[in-house]
Amino acid sequence: MQQNYKKKKTTNIEKEIKNLQELKERGCKGIIDYIDSGECQIFWIGKPAEDSEIKHYIILEFAPNRDLGDYICFIEEGFKEEYSKILFYKIVKDVKSIHDCNKCHRVLKLDNIMLNDKYNPKICDLSHAEENKPDLTGNIGTIDYRPPEVKKNSKYNGKKVDIFNLGMILIGLTTGKYKFYKQDKDNIYYGCLENNNISLFWKILESLDIKVSDQFKDLCSKMIAFHPKDRISLDKILEHEWFGDIRDMNDEQLKKYEDDIKLKEEIRRQKQKLVDAGICEHIRKKKANTRAKEDEEEGIFDENATPEDIDNIPFLNYYIIIKGLDDPVNFMNELFKLMYQEFKGVGCYIAQDKSDNNNNNKLKLEVKIKGEEMSEYNQMIMEIILYQTKEEYFLRLERKQMQKYDFIEKFKKICDLVKLI
Repeated sequence: MQQNYKKKKTTNIEKEIKNLQELKERGCKGIIDYIDSGECQIFWIGKPAEDSEIKHYIILEFAPNRDLGDYICFIEEGFKEEYSKILFYKIVKDVKSIHDCNKCHRVLKLDNIMLNDKYNPKICDLSHAEENKPDLTGNIGTIDYRPPEVKKNSKYNGKKVDIFNLGMILIGLTTGKYKFYKQDKDNIYYGCLENNNISLFWKILESLDIKVSDQFKDLCSKMIAFHPKDRISLDKILEHEWFGDIRDMNDEQLKKYEDDIKLKEEIRRQKQKLVDAGICEHIRKKKANTRAKEDEEEGIFDENATPEDIDNIPFLNYYIIIKGLDDPVNFMNELFKLMYQEFKGVGCYIAQDKSDNNNNNKLKLEVKIKGEEMSEYNQMIMEIILYQTKEEYFLRLERKQMQKYDFIEKFKKICDLVKLI
């Protein structure tokens, strides 16, 4: 099983490298810039040389302003139409440059569109890109964006898949609402598409106090049409009246227009809201590490983890990333005070962790919470460690002697307390 997993990962990486190289050679614009790639051999301490692993790596252009998925998912609101139409116009042109090279992306989504240092969109994750043909197969892509023909696992046209994905991107970019969650009639958004009732789709969004123009609705509706043959082409998208004067602008005129409406300032403002969304910028929850230590597994989860995933992990660590922390000792003291009030009788102490040579970059808070009288977990223990890196802090919550569900419940409360500091 492990060998198959490695083989799949290697294949995807090799495929991405190949696609990046080919598209760069063909002069494709708008994709994340490919710089270098290769492989290295990893040796494990205490294991024979034949157990070493070959790891592939890719060096790509640095895009410091994050991906559009962060802006939408964690702020939970979209950009106004005057801003989203410029970003989307550039994205469509970049996808067209991929199609003009006779390739289709197939897994376009907000998370795969990065913003570079000039706040221009850059398309990444070419691991599933293919030469375009009408009979592609493969149930690939994130379920939130997956078009009906891919969901049915039938043969499909990759360019039509990209157009559907673009429609979902535009809806998310402008409204903050785009997820199907599951693709069947139980999901009200997807049910509207499957029943060819797009007007109800927009009425539902309007009921959530989301107001968009009729031109916007018209363009999106033509991109997310249930049947691929009914979807608008990329050329027709770029010619659509929703874009207004943008359609006739050259690069220099478009840049001046961006400056006039202060697009960069708006993105910076949204980015600051992202960083300031409480103090919890992002809670990482990844699925169980396949390289568990003996007798324990480190529970590292991503945001897609289900309750079943969590329930099957015997040992859990959670992380909160914290930025802009001026006084870490004061932060930990404030957290202790709030926890003492919240949990009534919690016993805590704060101390520098001397087990690390760099003992100035770590603060440890051991939390002891009284459990039920007859429980074997009468004294529940959670360890909280604040790690300092060059630019940010990581607050790690580790379950020591505590039932999983008690830990998860208290973890959520602690997240709320952190936001108050």
